[in-house]
Amino acid sequence: MSASTRTLLVNAEVYSSSDPFATALMIDDGVITWVGDDAGARVHTDLAHRVVDLEGAFVAPGFVDSHVHATSTGLRLVGLDLSDTRSAQDVLDAVERRAMESTTGFIYGHGWDETMWSDPRLPSRSQIDQAARGQHVYMSRIDVHSALVSTSLVDRCRGVDGVAGFSSEGAVSQSAHHLIRELAFEQISTRDRREAQLAT
Repeated sequence: MSASTRTLLVNAEVYSSSDPFATALMIDDGVITWVGDDAGARVHTDLAHRVVDLEGAFVAPGFVDSHVHATSTGLRLVGLDLSDTRSAQDVLDAVERRAMESTTGFIYGHGWDETMWSDPRLPSRSQIDQAARGQHVYMSRIDVHSALVSTSLVDRCRGVDGVAGFSSEGAVSQSAHHLIRELAFEQISTRDRREAQLAT
């Protein structure tokens, strides 16, 4: 009988329904035998044949899903993560930083949630335009039912101003959001689309 192989993964972001704050797990001959945090992992270090520091990487159980949005998921991974923003100014600062770093002509972001802000006012479209320095901007809300967008993107979406959910200054939602999201995805270059898909 062969000896078992135990691997301890630490410093990760582990998706687990049993422990939503897990950062470590033990794998024994291909079977997950323990899930917990890095502090708890210290107890298992001597039992492990190998300890792997994942440097914050995301770990999820293997699954088969015939309904995968690889590009959208990848864009969330390589785009602006707005989940930690706590104000309209935080969003604008993130857009401005990305605009200075990137010359792709398109800024994609996801995850803002104004219900978590002390002041729930959203950034205006003109503020987004200024921060983006002429680049197209599409930033979906945490629930992906609305988005903050740049004027340059709205201007390319003919007739959107007469569609349900359109706002001349705030977030777009409903049918207007669907039209602008479709247009935004069409603006992504082949290279950027491929990079996003490979990130998944």
